[in-house]
Amino acid sequence: MPNSLEGSRKPPFFRTAKSDQQMLINSLLAGQRQSLMDKESNVLAFLRRYRYLLLSLMIAASLVNAFVRFAGDGTQVFGALFVHGWFIQAVFAYFRGGWIGLGPGGLSKDANPMGRAALAATAFAFYLLMFTYGGGTRDDSPNERRASDWTMPTREEFRRATEQ
Repeated sequence: MPNSLEGSRKPPFFRTAKSDQQMLINSLLAGQRQSLMDKESNVLAFLRRYRYLLLSLMIAASLVNAFVRFAGDGTQVFGALFVHGWFIQAVFAYFRGGWIGLGPGGLSKDANPMGRAALAATAFAFYLLMFTYGGGTRDDSPNERRASDWTMPTREEFRRATEQ
């Protein structure tokens, strides 16, 4: 009686063309994965190498933006700088390989690299979005109004308003 396992195994010299093609495809995919990982590590190595230069450029851009856009309004300047700094520290933490803190949570240095990269990219996107912040519109203070701004309308003004 033949053994059922002997029939399912083929010696190496009986390989088919299909199995050779599959081996070739697998080796190519493994090479592509390796090249993508090399490319990713090269980019991360570049970012880590120039992290202080990138940090100083981001801070300088934030300072110039805040002081040019909100000249004379101290609360808007410091508000914009605070939010820029919040996102800058998250991006820089990714560059240096540390814990990325953003909002109430964050990711440790041992977390999934894709999650860390996604969080850093989100922080960088919000950092760039802050350059479009125009500040809140504020009404004049009651102290800056004139007495005529507080007077009640006259009967004549009421009549004109109802006629229109």
